[in-house]
Amino acid sequence: MDTDRSLHWLAARSIRRQVRRLRVQLEGIRAAEDIEYVHQARVASRRLRTALGVFRAEVGEARARAWRKAIRRTARTLGEARDKDVQIAYVRQMLASTRDPQQLPGIARVLVAWEKKRESLQPRVLRSLEELSASGVLGDILATCKRLARAGSARGEAGPVVFDHARRNILDRWEALWALRPCLADPDDYLQHHQMRIAAKRLRYTMEIYRGAYGGRLDASLDVMKQIQAYLGDLHDCDVWMADLDRLARKEARRIEKRFGHAGPMARLEPGIRLLREDCAARRRQRFLALGYYWRGLTEQGFWEELVEAVQGSAWSGPQLLAAGE
Repeated sequence: MDTDRSLHWLAARSIRRQVRRLRVQLEGIRAAEDIEYVHQARVASRRLRTALGVFRAEVGEARARAWRKAIRRTARTLGEARDKDVQIAYVRQMLASTRDPQQLPGIARVLVAWEKKRESLQPRVLRSLEELSASGVLGDILATCKRLARAGSARGEAGPVVFDHARRNILDRWEALWALRPCLADPDDYLQHHQMRIAAKRLRYTMEIYRGAYGGRLDASLDVMKQIQAYLGDLHDCDVWMADLDRLARKEARRIEKRFGHAGPMARLEPGIRLLREDCAARRRQRFLALGYYWRGLTEQGFWEELVEAVQGSAWSGPQLLAAGE
């Protein structure tokens, strides 16, 4: 594949920035300073995997594949922990706002169960961090970035190959998202909604990589993609929470029946668990309707055509200075 120095520079800058961000967040997790470090580490790992995929030819196909696999293992554990952190915050809010005394025991039981689960995940989180550190993957990535930077443009200017690279990668990810739009007509198409969330995330993170080359022409579109990703993320959260609540209810029923010989005491927990599930279902319906309304508005306004035109129509007309490197 033809290449130029500006593409090497962009690859080195994009990958190196996410490695550095990931390292900072991992240190915060080790120090147990704030649960937000788990979330930010998860985001940085996603962006890093996206950058490695976009620049896999520049870093080497086999290495990119191996590095993404190693980072995905850590990200999976971080994702489980982050999901529980968000669930716990939600249940605590519901417990504080609920006034019906019949609902309190069930909500409290869910909170205790999820807090216990989160506590059990922490050793796994720390172990996954140590495994990633011991593997030397992040150091290997930075060493490759150093070699790419040496081969790259000292001024960080976007040449014609950068725009060709951007068009190909952004449009591929846009087509993947666009192909999933029929699922917005079906509120029960949970699997496709999940796939659409992943596609939206990949498109947004890929656009962010090339943002500097477009001189601000992608900024408004990135704001839109962030909102779409937020809607789809909310749908996914509700799906996960409802499934977890159903599993917890079944587990509690079995535990109670084993202990007492019947499921009678479960009646004390059911109102609170039912409230949480109904609230999740209502939230999902609301967010699904909001997403559909937002998407229709974008379509009617010609947003998608403008996005594709902005990406396709960008031709190289002399050096375009990329954002300053880190």
